[in-house]
Amino acid sequence: MFYRDMAEKNLEKARALISDKKYADACIELREAVELDSTFAEAYNRWGWALGKLESFNEAIQKFQKAISLEPAESHHYLDLASVYAKCGRQEDGIQACKKAVEIDPMNVINYGALGKALGESKRYTEALEIFKRAETINPSSVGILNDFGVTLYLLGHYDQALQKYRQSVEIDPTYVHGLYNCGQVLSKMERHKEALEFFDRAVSIDPKYHDIYTQWAWSLIALNQNEEALKKCEQAVQNDPYDDQGSQVPPNVTRTNY
Repeated sequence: MFYRDMAEKNLEKARALISDKKYADACIELREAVELDSTFAEAYNRWGWALGKLESFNEAIQKFQKAISLEPAESHHYLDLASVYAKCGRQEDGIQACKKAVEIDPMNVINYGALGKALGESKRYTEALEIFKRAETINPSSVGILNDFGVTLYLLGHYDQALQKYRQSVEIDPTYVHGLYNCGQVLSKMERHKEALEFFDRAVSIDPKYHDIYTQWAWSLIALNQNEEALKKCEQAVQNDPYDDQGSQVPPNVTRTNY
């Protein structure tokens, strides 16, 4: 118990360092934590997470697998492992990890969301739709599930249905920026630009630095022949993030939820 208490202190320090994006320093604390208590699954999990941020993917996978070996019934270890698999191009392994999370905790919509997202990113949209349908029956008020359900419908070209899901998400949470942005994005795609502008305006009033809003806003303004205003939005996009390449996309992407 004494060593676990000490290891817990290292974990808390590591979490603070991760919040400050000091991932290498966090790894040092987490190494000390598992040296104190080699059965501390959550320390291995956070170590894997920090290593993933440092793009040390093989090491991160090993740490998540160790966490799983210690706590095989904790679904979040599988989701974190899946996120690293996705980053290093192992999509099928990521899907299988998400499926295991769903198997362990079939009433947790986060597990379904991660699985649906993984399937969508592998362009297995029909399968993803079925997952989001199941998730919505479990929790109809999950804005993240509704948003990603809409993204999948959008990518299949079902714009009206996608808009319906996005609208549901912002009716539940009027401050949900992903949903507001995606409403505007799909309305722009449908050439309903005046309506799109209303959603972009609402989104930016909540989060003025949201990454894609200004670029998509500019496209809608151009379509309405408001070129001077469009230029201002492009300038704002560059000012917010001069290194972001999202502005080169025509149109910018819809945005998914992070699970």
